[in-house]
Amino acid sequence: MRNKSFILWVSIAAIVIALAGCGNKSGTNEAAAPSVSASASTDAAPSQASPGASEAMRTVTDELGHEIEIPVQPQRILAPYLEDPLTALGVKPIAQWANGDIVQQYLQDQISDLPKVDFSAGGLDPEQAAAQAPDLIILTMAVWAENGLYEQYSKIAPTYVLKNGIQDWKTTLRTLGDLLDRSEQAERAVADYEAKAESAKLKLSEALGDQQVALLWPTGDSLYLLSELDYSGQLLYGDLGLKEPDIARGQSFQNISLEKLPDIGAGHILLITGYNDAEVEQLESTSIWKSLPAVTANRVHNVSWNHWMNNGPIAKELNLEDTLQALAPN
Repeated sequence: MRNKSFILWVSIAAIVIALAGCGNKSGTNEAAAPSVSASASTDAAPSQASPGASEAMRTVTDELGHEIEIPVQPQRILAPYLEDPLTALGVKPIAQWANGDIVQQYLQDQISDLPKVDFSAGGLDPEQAAAQAPDLIILTMAVWAENGLYEQYSKIAPTYVLKNGIQDWKTTLRTLGDLLDRSEQAERAVADYEAKAESAKLKLSEALGDQQVALLWPTGDSLYLLSELDYSGQLLYGDLGLKEPDIARGQSFQNISLEKLPDIGAGHILLITGYNDAEVEQLESTSIWKSLPAVTANRVHNVSWNHWMNNGPIAKELNLEDTLQALAPN
């Protein structure tokens, strides 16, 4: 059954697909780095920061070309859907993204005490944003600043916009690191991940050889086959060097029919589950699914949508651990 939660998740996926396509045409997925320059310092900020407080400021230019003045050390950051990279940088925002009762569950051991800003209506409500009294707003995607919303947010606090903060987690992490004076932490997090990925790549190569691995996400009325063009697929087929199914190559979030499932090959399947188990059960009840070589050979591995459909350093490490546990457990 379709509901607001499902619609928003599909909307986010659609935005990622569209922007990924644009990036592929231009030959790069990298976002422009922010331009930062020092601004005149003012009196020292009070010990408890509040909006409008006198404090040191600097000038930055966001990825849409807005030149804005932001605090040198912002204390009340509102950055919905960027909780993963912020947490990795040791920065705690003042609120967390939610979609009704859905939150980023894999982060709750660190941010469960944060109030929620609800995106179930399709975006960040300016009144909700104002109620959090931020001194800096960071928007994850450019579309969230459209239709006059940027101007409304800018009246609340300086607002920095990323073109697409979901597509390339390393670029986003480094941008936030630069913006928040956490560049060393950002580079350390990237280096740590890359070292773990290289080690995992060797183990997986020894365990799998040339076996192909399919990444499937059943959701709503659709069954998506993900590829290296998609952020979850980038981990598997890029960072870890796994072999993607031939029919996945070059396609982003490919909506495939049941009849095409046998074309994914006879290797392993990572099945993204946990969002709507009824959809998974419906897929698993079909005769086509039951006859797949990966199914009959017990090579289907369930992974959680909550971090597999997120793209930050913490999610990436969890996905890497899932992949090792599923495909190279020894």
